[in-house]
Amino acid sequence: MSLLHGAILKAACAQRLVLSTCVFRASTSESYPGQDFVPLLVDFKQSAAAVGKIPTNYLRRELGQTDADILASRVIDRSLRPLFPPGWTNETQQVPTEKLEEAIDVGLDAVGEILTAMDELRAQAGKEKAEFSLSKFPQDLEDEVRALCEERLYYILSDPTHDKVSRDNAIKEVGCDVVESIKDCDPSMVQAIFRHLTKKALRSKRPHKVLTDISGIEDYAGDMDFKIAGSSQGFTAMQLDVKIPGLTRQQLTEAFTSGKAGIDHVLDKMAVMIDRPREGFKPTVPVIESMRLDAYKRQALFRAGGMHAKTIEAETGVKVVE
Repeated sequence: MSLLHGAILKAACAQRLVLSTCVFRASTSESYPGQDFVPLLVDFKQSAAAVGKIPTNYLRRELGQTDADILASRVIDRSLRPLFPPGWTNETQQVPTEKLEEAIDVGLDAVGEILTAMDELRAQAGKEKAEFSLSKFPQDLEDEVRALCEERLYYILSDPTHDKVSRDNAIKEVGCDVVESIKDCDPSMVQAIFRHLTKKALRSKRPHKVLTDISGIEDYAGDMDFKIAGSSQGFTAMQLDVKIPGLTRQQLTEAFTSGKAGIDHVLDKMAVMIDRPREGFKPTVPVIESMRLDAYKRQALFRAGGMHAKTIEAETGVKVVE
């Protein structure tokens, strides 16, 4: 592992660069009739954004491959081709599907090594973090409220005999006792601190629940928004957003299981209407017909400079392209 310090964004408060290589192995292959070559393409490209830099070209954007990128692609290509068996012409994809959860565990172990190295770097060259408190309440008052209610809230939230109504009533009773016990402070502030502590205690006791739907909008209500696409043979795409520090292995496994069950359910409903692809298009499918006009006829139709092109598009609905 290589750690680079002080080379990029020198004016920033903190910046680190970690260089790593990720390799996944779980291949699927498919051959096509008449194909007599290995369908292998290596596209290596150095990205300025990957190292936190803005490209220095005129457009300030990522451009195509340089000669060095092409040579690097060829080196990788020539190293991989001998690994295929002689006569191999199958389409090959490297995707971790069957052992995806095990691959995540391997990635977590590798991340642990990176975090250990970062801790060592911080111990040697780190700076103290700026002190910042998210609490908007006086610390001494919050400690006093916590001392009065923490133990009682623990027993209420841990009691399995409570239902929703009785639990709420018991918590309200504790809140009233806390307000009565602290006479020298604003009751509204004491109540706000009590509600804040109750939410924190309830969040640690509340079990998680994975909900599955087919809505395409952003899920703003939960702690996780996990979009999964797939077919009857497995997952094809995933996109995960989380609002919490991380997910446990159990939560991730439940999400995979629930997502696969949802995909299978939707596919079963679709198979009731049509169980295989149509042999031809439906009659209502939009059709685009392209007609090429010979060069010697273009002036007669569009006149000099193409002055009639806009008129033809407006009157007929066609699209005129060069």
